[in-house]
Amino acid sequence: MKFQEKIVIITGSSSGIGKAIALRFARENTKIAVNFKSNSSGAKVQERLLIRLPFEE
Repeated sequence: MKFQEKIVIITGSSSGIGKAIALRFARENTKIAVNFKSNSSGAKVQERLLIRLPFEE
């Protein structure tokens, strides 16, 4: 699924299904906006995972 020139907003992305969806979209080189409600430690882990993904320009 290609979402070129789109931004995908993913709620609850610090754990569970939201986390998996965010990583999947990021691997597809989609621009994503992620958020979390109260899982700040999970959000920090997610941020590190997203930063390490290789991106194609």
